[in-house]
Order: sequence, then C-alpha cells, then structure tokens
Amino acid sequence: MPPKRRAALNHRLVRSGKTARREPSVRQATSATDFSGTIPQCSSISQPASHTTSRQSLAGLTIEAERILQRSLAANTWATYQAGTQALQAFRASQNLGDVWPVPITHLVHFIAHLSVSGHAPSTVRTYMAGISTYHRLHSMEDRTSHFVITKMITGMQKCHGRQDHRKSIIIDLLKVIVNNLQFVCSSTYEVRLFKAVYCLAFFGFFRLSELVQTKLSQPGCAFLDLEVQDTTKTVTVALRHSKTDRQSHGIVVSISAIPGHHLCPVAAVKAYLTVRSQGQTQAFVHFDKSPLTRYQLQAVLKRALAHSGICTAAYSSHSFRIGAATTAAGNGVSSDLIQHFGRWGSECYKSYIRMPANV
Repeated sequence: MPPKRRAALNHRLVRSGKTARREPSVRQATSATDFSGTIPQCSSISQPASHTTSRQSLAGLTIEAERILQRSLAANTWATYQAGTQALQAFRASQNLGDVWPVPITHLVHFIAHLSVSGHAPSTVRTYMAGISTYHRLHSMEDRTSHFVITKMITGMQKCHGRQDHRKSIIIDLLKVIVNNLQFVCSSTYEVRLFKAVYCLAFFGFFRLSELVQTKLSQPGCAFLDLEVQDTTKTVTVALRHSKTDRQSHGIVVSISAIPGHHLCPVAAVKAYLTVRSQGQTQAFVHFDKSPLTRYQLQAVLKRALAHSGICTAAYSSHSFRIGAATTAAGNGVSSDLIQHFGRWGSECYKSYIRMPANV
C-alpha cells in the first residue's frame, strides 16, 4: 500500500477539523466452563468410560474440550460472566429464594429490580444476564434470560436511567499539552521519550494501553520484537499477537505512518525512544532500570501532566487516547466503517467513543 495513502489517517487526526475530500486508506491489519474450571458434568464427553484405557483417553479429550471452549471468549469476559452468576447467587441467598436451577423467571425479575435499585448500569445488567444465560446453556438447562419480560425490563432500565460514559477524550491539542508537560513531570530525558512514544502510539494507533504495556504479569503488553520502525516506508508497525477482539489469536499488524515535521509524529517518537532504550528485556517499553512500563504508571504520569496545566484530571483515563482518536477521526470526516476498522472494534460500541464537541 503506497505510503501516501497510509499517511492519510494521521493527517486527518492532526488537522484542525476540516473534512477531507477523500477517505483515508485502510491500515494494514491483518472457563468455557461452568465458571468453576471444569466442563459441566451433564456434558456427554464427561460420562464414565467402560474401561481404563478409554477413561484415560476421555480425560485428555475433556481437558482439550475445556481449553478450546475457554478460548471462545476473552478471559475478562469469562470473569465478568462469573461475576454475574455470583451476584445472582448472593441476591438469592439474601432473599431466601433458594438455589434453584434453571433460574425461575420470577427470580430474574427480582434480581434485575435489585440491580436497578442498587444503581447498576443497564449495560452491566445485560452482561450479567449474558453470563447467566451462558451458564444455563453450558449445563444444557433451559435458558430463560431471553424471556419477553426480562428483555423489556432491561430496555426499561435503559430508558429510565441509562448511564453516560463521562470519560473525556484526549484530542490532538490536548495531546500536545501532555507531551510538552512531560519534561516537568518526568524524572529524566529517557522517561520523557518513553512516555511520549507510548502516548503518541496510543493516540495515532487507536490502541488500548493494555496492548502496549504491562497490565499484570499475565498480560505483559507489546514485545520488543513486535515493535519495528521501517525507514523505507516511514512507518512504525506493532504486531499484536493477542487483542480483545482477536478471539482466534490470529494476530494483527498495525501500521502507523509518519507525520513529517510534526511534533507528535508517532514514528519519530518511537525512533527517539528506541535509540536510548535499555537493552536485554523482551518487552518493548521499559524504564532505564529495565523494569517494564505499566498502565498504572502511564495513568499516573498522564494525570500529573494534565494537572501541571491546571486541568482537572478526574474524567481522564488511559482510555481517553482511544476515545480521542475516534472523536478526532469522526470530526475530520473519517467514515464510521473506517473508524471501526482502525480501532479494531468488533461491534458498534465504537459509536459511544465519539464525543460531541461539548463533551470532548
């Protein structure tokens, strides 16, 4: 793909708001369980075998079945589903409703009412119902979460007191402020280059910060071998081996074009960091002492950089870069389909990331 066409999106992100006449090119992008760690016992694959050899063979197949079933959804999704079933169980225990499965519709009705009174968002209730539904289907039980009354109650919650996402976006002008303030809130020039590289990548690449840096030991972020600056095409590429919407773990390569002469050029920022990067670590973004950069540290420095200019930090988070990228792209005429593609969103939830001018 010609570099000029690859650079189109970046130019739109840094423009002042005029709608371009041409669309940018598409970037290169290339416990299924019963929530307790075992395959449901009602499954046919877990029935007792007739002799020892078959029993051992079926045990191995059961483990493999569980593994591939687990991979059907992200780990965070399974955890959220489990939270839904646990919340239901806690509610039923508090009301002496009994541990009845399949869950009676009356129990679901009162549970949703309880969540509404407790101030839960309609999206949370919908996710809890999805978790309860999954539990039923995994155990070959009748699923009543899609009953007419249940769906209408959730719709009613949405109309009555649906919550708004109050997180603010980091648009290009605010990104300039943050980057300029790094010299005042970071301990060294090395740290300035490190944080600038990640912040510019997060914005121009529509990245979740968890895709770039460590969020926990099991999620180390981008590896050094997966980060590459290509001088011939004037791009920086990030190979995402795993991402939230890549459930099959096929991998995605995100290519971000340079913005020649611009203070926030993501390619220049990454090159400046790589020239001083501490060697010997597998992770791409590390401190001078070779310890990994974490999302917590990125958020802490972000808030200090904002506060240095007297900006209230309460509504800003690590996700504000992703929100800002979607908002800026939409403001500069990028189509909805391309915004969804650039941000690697698997559903239309990206629409909630686009902020109107009053909410930016």
